[in-house]
Amino acid sequence: MPLKQCRIDYVLLRKELKRKYKRSGTEENFLYRYLVRYFIPRLMLWMRFFVCFVRAVIKLLPVWFEELKKFCPTRNKTKKTSAVPLIVGHRGAAAHAVENTIAACEAGLSEYHANALEVDICITGDGQIVLWHDWDPDNFLSVVRQAGLEPKVKYRPFVPMNGSFRKPVNQLSLKELRRYYGYAHKRKYPRKLNAEIPTLNEFFEWAVSKKELRCVFLDCKLPEKDLNILPDFLQEIKTTINRYSPHFKIVLLTAFDKVMERMRQIEPTLNYAIDTLLPYGLVLQPEGYSSVERAAKFGNRWASAGRPTALDASPWTSYRRLIAYDMDRITDNNNENAVQALLAWTINKRRELRCLVKYEVSAIVTDYPERLSGIVGKLQKSKGR
Repeated sequence: MPLKQCRIDYVLLRKELKRKYKRSGTEENFLYRYLVRYFIPRLMLWMRFFVCFVRAVIKLLPVWFEELKKFCPTRNKTKKTSAVPLIVGHRGAAAHAVENTIAACEAGLSEYHANALEVDICITGDGQIVLWHDWDPDNFLSVVRQAGLEPKVKYRPFVPMNGSFRKPVNQLSLKELRRYYGYAHKRKYPRKLNAEIPTLNEFFEWAVSKKELRCVFLDCKLPEKDLNILPDFLQEIKTTINRYSPHFKIVLLTAFDKVMERMRQIEPTLNYAIDTLLPYGLVLQPEGYSSVERAAKFGNRWASAGRPTALDASPWTSYRRLIAYDMDRITDNNNENAVQALLAWTINKRRELRCLVKYEVSAIVTDYPERLSGIVGKLQKSKGR
């Protein structure tokens, strides 16, 4: 991986340069010491990195253009099993119903043929875990969603425009959250709909009666700045799980390294996955952002890879290459403690869904579970199942 090696070499040499500079004697003139022993070597080091980077780009660009012509080439390694991916309804069935509600989850399973669910969770000021996406209503993504600009989903969050109740979920009681927050139509007058925000306890009470439900992914929205409430957050989740003893698997997701580290320290017995996203722009070497390698760093059994947005140059090509690389890593792993499964999200185009099924991805999150269900159904018929 040329680009990754350039970065690694630069970081290691920079650290070594700083150590040598600190160890150098103070008897020399400060300006001379700084210029000769630090500034000039640092400049040369940066030039070395730049040359390495340019060489790597020249080497990788032809590969990128060649990959651009392909939509779903055959993977290098496959297990050739009859396994099919979990069909994961995104926030229940966000393209058809009000996200993160019991009604959306019911629709995802019964009407749109999902067999797994992904829901977002936050914790209120009075210690209630709720199915709600936006931890802070003033976060950039939250504001985008409130404006109805999130693609594919049918409804948008309804929040106070201003005032004392426009604040993070953990500063509101459950009663306040349900009274002042909710959902509205994306293209109509922003009037709050009659769609109650459920608690995790209410969700589990409903979910344990659904025999077709095989797995639930709980996307924990707690940010790194609120790590102090993570113990209470996890304790409430664990208490709910113990109360209902669900038949389905449960995987906790987070996008934050520090949250993941603390989660595994506080409650190591639960299943975890950390979200991985490719950076914006031209990604010449997607393998350098492996979700499997990131999962292995934390000792997780599940890896989680998100599809890039339109801000990435050729997002599907970059994502497809990353998924192929990561699935090859999983295929190579024989150690029972290694990463064993990959969650791909959020995929809605039929061609892309077919490709990920072909790549034997373990679970696919989609706003349209009926599309993925149809693809999986045809695959099973072709194999005589």
